[in-house]
Amino acid sequence: MLRGRFLTAMGIALAATLAGCSDPAGSDGRITGEYTLRTVGGFAIPASPAPMHTIHSGSLELRPGGRFAFTLDASVPGEGIGPSRRVATDEGTYTTNGNSISLFYEDVTANAVPVTGVVSGSTLMLAMAFGGTWVFVR
Repeated sequence: MLRGRFLTAMGIALAATLAGCSDPAGSDGRITGEYTLRTVGGFAIPASPAPMHTIHSGSLELRPGGRFAFTLDASVPGEGIGPSRRVATDEGTYTTNGNSISLFYEDVTANAVPVTGVVSGSTLMLAMAFGGTWVFVR
């Protein structure tokens, strides 16, 4: 399971917060489903948003009842020379308010501030501190 160490290494955190995202998400099925990561900061996957960091693939599953699972296949600086490739998964809850979404990781370190974004049709855009806007498509 993905823990704070890996999230910190990838720099995944909030870039901006949206007020009023407190409505429980999920029962209407408008946004539930699996989203595949397509771009990071405007660059197609695989993307290298920083030296020795490559995002090979990612997915975000929004489940009914306000739960999510996030999977990331990425190369990050390793303990030896060069990057180390890892696949990591984390879970948490999400809330929506209109087309705004907030993700709350179960990992306390990663959940210091929620990740926020916007859902529009089959596209989900998240504001990430590492790599700018991440775009997922269902």
